[in-house]
Amino acid sequence: MTHRALALAATLLLSVGLLATPPAVAAERAAAAKPKAAKSKAAKPKAAKPKARTTAESRPVSSGDAWRIKTRTGPVWVYAPPGYDRKTAGVVVYVHGYNITADDAWARHDLAGQFKDSRQNALFVVPEAPQGNGESPKWGSVAALLGAVKAGGIRVPGGPVVAVAHSGGYRSVVPWLRERRLVQVILLDALYGKVDAFTAFARSPGKRLTLVGEDTKRQCEQLLAHFKRAPRLPRIPESVGEFAASARRARVLYLASQYSHGALAEGRKVIPLLLRLSPLRARTG
Repeated sequence: MTHRALALAATLLLSVGLLATPPAVAAERAAAAKPKAAKSKAAKPKAAKPKARTTAESRPVSSGDAWRIKTRTGPVWVYAPPGYDRKTAGVVVYVHGYNITADDAWARHDLAGQFKDSRQNALFVVPEAPQGNGESPKWGSVAALLGAVKAGGIRVPGGPVVAVAHSGGYRSVVPWLRERRLVQVILLDALYGKVDAFTAFARSPGKRLTLVGEDTKRQCEQLLAHFKRAPRLPRIPESVGEFAASARRARVLYLASQYSHGALAEGRKVIPLLLRLSPLRARTG
């Protein structure tokens, strides 16, 4: 055969061989001829992001430092006055009354200004509280409240705690009465109930109770029946110098109010004055 005939025969045999290849084998060969795609890695489950830490938002005040902390039970305001020294400081927790929020009380009652005027070396804390009888207290303990402050990145002093409650704010204080750190309660026309609980608190060693009566005179008299020697003032003095030494040191002190119920919280006179009688230290600055 000529070279041309041999080449033609080889071409025919190759064509026949390809046509005789089983489809499955042909598919495998075709696949092998294609560039291999990169193996896809199994998608790893995304790690759960850590919960965002509660942070305190700095808020402007005329002097000192203030923060607003967002919590599940509402905002908590924190204030450090000028000259504040955490190493020797205590804590003041102020609880607002009904029909007002912590935000409104903070602004309308100028609480930062009142706390500053008290001249006490303390970290001041203002939590959200019930606005009416239909709401339950927001914080079951001072420890939980201060824990929220710590979670906001604010260092809490280890000194004594003083609670100040106006009107219906007394309900928030009742669960705290057995806590060791709570050394004084100041009720600003707030003894609307739980007289026995506050009586027991005042009888405990190292505790002090200050009562201001206006709308709550009857309940105050009920409690005072257990403390015959408790000083009773016919009005709220204008300055600390007007208090007798026995009144300043009294375990239970009663003051009849010449101010209206609302003015006790918003009048900018009573809160700073009574805090100066607390066992907290005065600021040096």
